[in-house]
Amino acid sequence: MLWQGALWLNPGYFSHDELQWGSFADRPQLSALPWPDWLDSSVFQYRPLTFSLWLLLSHFLFESPRLFHFVFVLAGTINAVLLAIWVRREWGARAGYWAFAAFVASPFVIDVHGWVATLADVLWLGCLLVLLLIVQRPRGRSAALAAACLLTALGLLAKEAALAIPAVLAVVWVWRRGDRTTGMALLGSALCAGGYLLLRLGVISAGSGNGDYGWSLLEVPARLLEYALFPWMLREIEPVDLISRMTPMKTVIAAMGCAAFVGVLGWRSWRAALLFAAAAVAALGPTLVLKVSFGQYGYGLAAVVAAAFAWSMHRPGRHRLVVAASLLAMSVHAQGVAWKFHALGVRQEQFHRDLVAVLRDSADPVRIVLPDQDTWFFQRITHDVPSYRGEVIRGRVSVVDARNQATHLVSADGRLRPN
Repeated sequence: MLWQGALWLNPGYFSHDELQWGSFADRPQLSALPWPDWLDSSVFQYRPLTFSLWLLLSHFLFESPRLFHFVFVLAGTINAVLLAIWVRREWGARAGYWAFAAFVASPFVIDVHGWVATLADVLWLGCLLVLLLIVQRPRGRSAALAAACLLTALGLLAKEAALAIPAVLAVVWVWRRGDRTTGMALLGSALCAGGYLLLRLGVISAGSGNGDYGWSLLEVPARLLEYALFPWMLREIEPVDLISRMTPMKTVIAAMGCAAFVGVLGWRSWRAALLFAAAAVAALGPTLVLKVSFGQYGYGLAAVVAAAFAWSMHRPGRHRLVVAASLLAMSVHAQGVAWKFHALGVRQEQFHRDLVAVLRDSADPVRIVLPDQDTWFFQRITHDVPSYRGEVIRGRVSVVDARNQATHLVSADGRLRPN
């Protein structure tokens, strides 16, 4: 929790998603909240578990961002503990500590734990980790089958990325050399995922041209490249459109870091290297066909990489120097992401505090010009936000390009001043 202090000390938010849901949840009573319909599977984003919990958390915590972030980081850290317990049972106590450290040191994980709009990812990975622990300490094949059905269903109610659960279980089944309990859990999880696909295939297929959620099998190589290289590109906050920002030097350095780590795994055991690679692809699962590489989609991948770190470090040999150097590089990157999230949160809080003050003092429309620095961030936090802490924004605030058309200017630190 101390390592992730920059996240839960953050006084603001990262994107319009959190601000929108804060507005949705700004109701006097729980009964007045716009609860999702759990039976309406025809909507494109069918995530009733996530949306219900998000509304509930936003209702109670949105106006206390640091507490909101603390609860979120705590939930994510519980996932790290679950992973560490699984690794500990597989390879010993020391390996468990390494898995814990490698997971929270991943920039993918910091991305998720620092952005409360990624609740779905925390939930579905938690379901997978609990299921792995149940399979690891079998209480009967029927119990494994039932637990797999239940936890896969909960994961899919959180996010469609949970289709990765049976894929990861398949790799674990091979790793455990055809263990029958794991096989029963795989069967239950696959049946649940198959039923979900039959129910939702038409809706998902219709999303092939749906903006960021558009998909194509031709996208897989680009997504694999961006997810593989992102942890080693230390100045990047997100893997979104990473290929377009990859200079030859950055690409070579990142590729060397990735290749060194994979090479160490292969040197110790090619079977382990191949299975970890398969697990990495399985954890990314359906997100590989999307047109954009979002950081939160690498959350499951981070768990696989952490397990690979732990497996490498618990085996004696000089190869551990390479693994430790890789972990150090990822840690530097992760802290850079954490403090960038904190800095952006400070700007968001300052901007909306000033904006609310302006709106309360005048009924006139407000037209703003965004700063040249981190313009993408200010575009995100001004995109379609209905209200903020009780003050209506939609229809009263617009972003303009020309300074002579603006009533107010936004500075790089988020402050709003009259033009």
